[in-house]
Amino acid sequence: MGTTNTIKLTVDSTSKFHGFDLR
Repeated sequence: MGTTNTIKLTVDSTSKFHGFDLR
């Protein structure tokens, strides 16, 4: 929870915005 979750959400949002799935 916290920092890790925020980073995960940011990466997920960014990847979707660019049309990528970085997971």
